[in-house]
Amino acid sequence: MLLEESRKRRIRGKKRTIAVPASDNLSAEIQPFQIDDMVLKAQGVPKVYFKRLRYEGCPSLSKRGELLKPETLVDMKRDDLIRSLFLIFNRSFNVTWKGHFDCLINYIRWFDTNGFVPIDGDYFTEEYTDAYMSYWSELIKNGKYGKSTWSNHKKMLSAILKELNRHVQAKNLVSIKGLKNEASETESLTVEELKLLNKALFKAYSTFQSHYLNGTKPEVHPLFNEELLQNQQSVQGWSQKVYNRKVVSFRHAVSNRQYAWVNHMTRISILLTFMFTGMNTFPLLSMKLSDVKFKQVGQGKYVFDNEKDRAEHQQQDSTVGFSKFAKNFVESWLKISTDISSDIINPPLFPWITETGEVVPFIDKSLAPQDSVNKLLDYLGLPSTTSRRFRKTKLDILMKVTEDVYLVSVSGNNSVKTIQSNYSGGNKADHHRNLTASLSAQYNFFKGESLDGSIQEAKFKYHDVLSDYEYKNIRSKNSKESKTPLGVRCQNNTGGLAEKIKRTLDKAGIKTSSNEHLCTDFLECFDCGDYKLVAEVDDIWLMLSFKETLEEMKSLPAVNSLPAERFTKLFNTINSILSDFKIKASKNFYEAEELLSESPHPLYEDIYSIDDLLAIFAW
Repeated sequence: MLLEESRKRRIRGKKRTIAVPASDNLSAEIQPFQIDDMVLKAQGVPKVYFKRLRYEGCPSLSKRGELLKPETLVDMKRDDLIRSLFLIFNRSFNVTWKGHFDCLINYIRWFDTNGFVPIDGDYFTEEYTDAYMSYWSELIKNGKYGKSTWSNHKKMLSAILKELNRHVQAKNLVSIKGLKNEASETESLTVEELKLLNKALFKAYSTFQSHYLNGTKPEVHPLFNEELLQNQQSVQGWSQKVYNRKVVSFRHAVSNRQYAWVNHMTRISILLTFMFTGMNTFPLLSMKLSDVKFKQVGQGKYVFDNEKDRAEHQQQDSTVGFSKFAKNFVESWLKISTDISSDIINPPLFPWITETGEVVPFIDKSLAPQDSVNKLLDYLGLPSTTSRRFRKTKLDILMKVTEDVYLVSVSGNNSVKTIQSNYSGGNKADHHRNLTASLSAQYNFFKGESLDGSIQEAKFKYHDVLSDYEYKNIRSKNSKESKTPLGVRCQNNTGGLAEKIKRTLDKAGIKTSSNEHLCTDFLECFDCGDYKLVAEVDDIWLMLSFKETLEEMKSLPAVNSLPAERFTKLFNTINSILSDFKIKASKNFYEAEELLSESPHPLYEDIYSIDDLLAIFAW
């Protein structure tokens, strides 16, 4: 097998550096005696080496955790500080405390750069912590960093001070105002962006899978798409030299190391799983092969049936669910993952192969799976993404379909408050349209129109436009569906206005059979909720023809039986919908325009067509 050699290498000896696991109670007996041995690590978190704190400027280390040019380093004689800090960090070392350690490095560097010395051995006196906060305040004013970075350094000081039982000092640290306003909400992907990513990522995975199963190796990353790259060269104005560098990046991604391409296959599979399940990063990357059990929750819908070490043993956060197609993908990945990790006890769902051929959990590498993939996607002009963005997209779609905050909160294992804050707005395009509709309704209401009328007009003006493909996928087969002379799809031609028409006819003494209870007042379509707008050629041609005939009627007032107010409202609504049709399906729109240039739709052969239709359907 392709990875047989790697399995042989796994039995080689490991480094002698001692990585001390995080523990709630570290006794003095097991505390590392040497500063060089003070290393902490947790699942999904890189190792932190406390020996860095010993030397001036807290020097960076090599990838192997070794000091670079140790003969040039200056020992700052702060071993007592390091030992006390090690005890604090070890009590509950995790990703949060890893972040605190990074900020601590900066704090000590600031100390050394300014030539400060501890006061009575104390590196965290109020004088110094206040000065450090002031230092960050100036960095923010100069625009060098955002307030969130400042907040991270404050959190580090606060956490350490509290561990030292100096709660009052921690509470008195400067307040950072405007932090919430600075935070940007994760923007979900549009449906079109999601389709593009799905196509690119799945093509890449399928190619990787084929190579792995056939024992071959790809020469170029399968995300590579010459047409898209050349298009970006034109858009971005790249020189040929820059373009060639981009091409090399796709080759280098899978050839710079022996197992690079296998690890890239793992990255792609992780991103696809993010997309299909909407899971968060840590829960997904923490999964073992033994965790993968499918639970069917509906026809063709599944979730992972397992519990993790979460609050109150909540079910794994895949409850948004995924399709049978996604389940088939996961099953195909299980076969590959099992083969890669065959010599490991309780293997991870997503393995990573080191340069030496050792197989470890991907999460232990502490790499964001999307980083190097996003770089390649960006070259192609495709949207970059993260697990958070995929999750936001999936919950946004669920919110749009159900309009149920509680259901979406349960599906996402979030509080209702969180969902209301983050997921009820939809993606940017939907949010923009809904906001425009809301403002339009508000404006019309302030002009004196009724509230119901203002809302209804805005709703119709900014109604969703579907492509023919989307409509065919969401439509339910029913005998009450019909296409109206306006070019809109009626979803219930026996309800709503049809009932009103029937009552009117009954009052007039006209008896009708049940087969005749159909809505015929096509000019009232926009005042009825039972319709869909579909950007199909014939629908657009119908609406364009109707608009053209409507315009011609202006010149013949004697023929025009429409009241001026109703005429204007109808004309403006048609114009708005046609603009949306053009955006949604430009190819279909231009094709419909071509048809119109040859002749109007048969329903509108002459200027009298609308009046004729009204005469036929009048009630």
